[in-house]
Amino acid sequence: STQKGDVLDLLNDFWDSFGTLSTYAQNDIDRACHLLEIKGEFSSQIIQRNYRKLAQIYHPDKGGDHETFQELTRAKEVLSSCLQKN
Repeated sequence: STQKGDVLDLLNDFWDSFGTLSTYAQNDIDRACHLLEIKGEFSSQIIQRNYRKLAQIYHPDKGGDHETFQELTRAKEVLSSCLQKN
């Protein structure tokens, strides 16, 4: 399992290489965790489980909101890419 702090360190390094403020990375991780209803440590299994649960509710083909579904997908991509770099 990976903790938010580990992922934040990876994102900080990434954003710092582009000259972006590290607070953006913190907000990005926090928002992704909030959208996917993840608290504390997370793994690829937790990300996928929570994403699938929420996608069933918000997928446009199931009558859900397209914009919310896109945000969920982006949140999954953010957290998943952080784990791949670890």
